[in-house]
Amino acid sequence: MSLKKERFIKGIILAPDSLSLDNIEGELKVDSSTGKIQVTLKDGVNPSAAREIVTNSQSQTLTNKTLTSPVIDTSVSGTAIETDLSASASSSKLVTASAVKTYVDNSVASKDQASEISYSNATSGLVATNVQAAIDEVEGRLDTAQSGLSGHISQATDAHDASAISVVPTGNLAADDVQEALVELQTDVDSRATSSTLTSHTGASSGVHGVTGSVVGTSDNQTLTTKTIDADNNTISNLETDNLKAGVLNTSTSLSGASDTQLPSALAVKSYVDALPAAIIVSQSSFTIANNQSSATNITGLLFNPASFRSVKIDYAIYRQTDTASSAVAQVGQLKFVYNTQATQWFMSDDYAGQDSGVEFSITSAGQIQYTSTNISGTNYVGTLKYSLLKTFGV
Repeated sequence: MSLKKERFIKGIILAPDSLSLDNIEGELKVDSSTGKIQVTLKDGVNPSAAREIVTNSQSQTLTNKTLTSPVIDTSVSGTAIETDLSASASSSKLVTASAVKTYVDNSVASKDQASEISYSNATSGLVATNVQAAIDEVEGRLDTAQSGLSGHISQATDAHDASAISVVPTGNLAADDVQEALVELQTDVDSRATSSTLTSHTGASSGVHGVTGSVVGTSDNQTLTTKTIDADNNTISNLETDNLKAGVLNTSTSLSGASDTQLPSALAVKSYVDALPAAIIVSQSSFTIANNQSSATNITGLLFNPASFRSVKIDYAIYRQTDTASSAVAQVGQLKFVYNTQATQWFMSDDYAGQDSGVEFSITSAGQIQYTSTNISGTNYVGTLKYSLLKTFGV
């Protein structure tokens, strides 16, 4: 079936309606609300859509249009074009090039002579009111001043009194004219120290710069008295014990008569320590044992890195109780730990006497000794571990 075009002699009447187009390419209608002709078309990029047909007299907004080489008709009458700027100019009009040139040429022509340019003499003291007259007036004044200046320069004396020349005082100077400044400087010079006074001062080794004693030199051999030396801000080098004040150094091998105001000699300390009994009571540490601690918990202070320690012996005592009758348990014993480097493992033993306190000891691969504890029922629980480090053996 082929499509045929039809010719309509008197035209086609489109009845206006308010229905939307059916999005069929080429469909025409008159929209009853706007009175505009609509057609379904696509523009090659966008899909088909209802678009208005532009008419020559209806008010319509155009979009996506490109005007090529538009020509502004300067003969159009009305408010569009301004052809004369001499009277007034409107911000809503465009101006022609000839109107701009004529206005600029006329404005420049009226101000191209110095006598045509106005001059304000409000602050200058001149009489002239235009540039040319002002220049002439200044020239006249310069000629008069030049004549007077030549006479002033030829004066051999008293051309200017020093008191008539101003000075801007700076520093310690207070005078504001040359005469007063010279008098002030002369007074200052007269009160300055003479060369002999300065020589006497620089040659003095005591009683100068506010001190009554001798001035201390960095390389002079001098004895200092009544001085306090702050060790935080000074370094005392090459101290000699034979120069210490009597009673400061304790050299007794038994440290007999030792006090907080004495320093022991190295030999005295060594002799005193070597004479101590072989068996010394080791200081003990205290640690709180938690009640019903089911997970292994670190014991503070008992960490033995196997990189440094091969074996450890620890004496300990445990006491636990609550307010419940017969709840108390007391245990004393000794823990022994040894590390097998090849097996990378700690081995331990727990030899104790007394009651089973419900505390189990263990050690991690890193050498941290830990514990777990059973539950003792009752209120006001108390659990204490006291231990002393007896012996350690290095790697």
